[in-house]
Amino acid sequence: MIKYGLKERLASFKSINMGVLDFQEKKEETEKRLIKAGRDAIENDGAEVIILGCTAEFGFYKKMQESLGVPVIDATVAPLKYAEFLVNLKKITGLRHSKIGKYESPPYEEIKEWNLERYFGLKWK
Repeated sequence: MIKYGLKERLASFKSINMGVLDFQEKKEETEKRLIKAGRDAIENDGAEVIILGCTAEFGFYKKMQESLGVPVIDATVAPLKYAEFLVNLKKITGLRHSKIGKYESPPYEEIKEWNLERYFGLKWK
């Protein structure tokens, strides 16, 4: 948060004191603890948005939003929807990242070596 200049905007950071492997196995307990931590962040720390910090917490955001009345950002859903947005933006407008300097595509040999062609449907040379 400090690195990105957001320290002053962070209301708090909460732990629910559970192991990551327990989140999906003990869903009711996880949900209960997440809602309790969220409520504490809202009522005592002034949080207006809850950001779930672990992809293992996938699927809890809807119930939390209903219970807490604030937006809850899921660490799995948000980046997937952002990637989808970027793909659609490129299709609609042609907008894409710069190919100049450090953002240019890797050499074809590296793409081939890492088998990226098959994962992303890339058509090279």
